[in-house]
Amino acid sequence: MNPKGIPCLYLSTERETAMTEVRPRIGSHVSVAVFVTVRDLRVVDCSSAGKLDAQKLDWYMGFSEPERDEWETCVWDEINSAFSQPVTSEDDLAGYAPTQVLAETFRNAGFDGVIYGSKLGSGKTVALFDLAVAEPRSFHLFVVEEVKPKFRLVANPHFTDCSSDGNGGDEVGAGNWE
Repeated sequence: MNPKGIPCLYLSTERETAMTEVRPRIGSHVSVAVFVTVRDLRVVDCSSAGKLDAQKLDWYMGFSEPERDEWETCVWDEINSAFSQPVTSEDDLAGYAPTQVLAETFRNAGFDGVIYGSKLGSGKTVALFDLAVAEPRSFHLFVVEEVKPKFRLVANPHFTDCSSDGNGGDEVGAGNWE
């Protein structure tokens, strides 16, 4: 959303999503504040375009284009997906330039922020351009007891001959890949 050096206030519509977005480790403490806005805000809600069902997404595979009235939904769904992509310290920050340009365009058009979905929780992220438009009202301290990541196999497993004696004996680590 924001380039390095330009602050932005990131909030969430759900407490658990806010805590998950900071990617805490088990045993760490997470402080959470409840914020209220100090005035009415104009925000771009990228999360409200609605999702197309899988049957209508066959155009992504090149078989057909969406109907004329579905184009806007498709574009907003893609914008929402781009904004909600989690950032890691290893990421090439230049890859976030398109969303930063969009955010700056929204700011220049007079909007106060952007709402988009989270890929790390069920809540929505609310990113506000001006830190002073929301004030904390209450503060809470939590300790992280567990983290439940969800994994998806993205490639076929690779098997190699392993042996305890180095000469092709019994395989070590063989398992059932499903």
